[in-house]
Amino acid sequence: MNSICFSMDFESKFTWISKNVEERTGWKPEEFIGHSVLEFVPPEYHEEMINSRDNRALGETQEYRTKVYRKDTAIDEVVIRIRHLPKCIVGSIDRRLEDRQWIG
Repeated sequence: MNSICFSMDFESKFTWISKNVEERTGWKPEEFIGHSVLEFVPPEYHEEMINSRDNRALGETQEYRTKVYRKDTAIDEVVIRIRHLPKCIVGSIDRRLEDRQWIG
C-alpha cells in the first residue's frame, strides 16, 4: 500500500496513522499522535487546510494538494484525501502526485 492512512479528531490532531508513514516521511507513527496536521505542513498552506476542514459537510470526501515536511527537512508535494465522519476525520496521503491517477 502506497497511501499513508490516518484518523484525526476535529481539531486536526492525529489519533492514528499507518506504520508506513515512517518509510515515506522518516517520522515514526507515535511522533504524529496528538499533534496537529498543521505541524507537518508549511505555514503558507495552513489557511487552506483549516478552511477545508471547517467547510466540509458530514460524509463528504475532499481531495487537495499541499506540501508536508519530512523528518530530514525536505518538503514533499502530496495529495490528501479526507472524509468527515460523525466521530472523527479519516483520510489518506499520497506522497507524490505521480502516485495518483487524476480524472478530469
